[in-house]
Amino acid sequence: MARCPLYESCAFLKDETFEKMQGLVHRFQQIYCQGNYSGCARYKIASALGESFVPTLMMPNQIEWADQVLLDQQSA
Repeated sequence: MARCPLYESCAFLKDETFEKMQGLVHRFQQIYCQGNYSGCARYKIASALGESFVPTLMMPNQIEWADQVLLDQQSA
């Protein structure tokens, strides 16, 4: 599968908060960035609303949170 089109700009991969969790970040990269990026919560929001709408601390597997952000934006 292709690499995520947002890979270079993804704040999750650059955020200092996650620097101490390199094992976790690497695993998420395998699953989402280099695999099923359409299943990534961050990608879901960024592709629908733009990267500026993605919560800073959102991890790729937080789909319920992403769904809520999308729902909230539809209601706004």
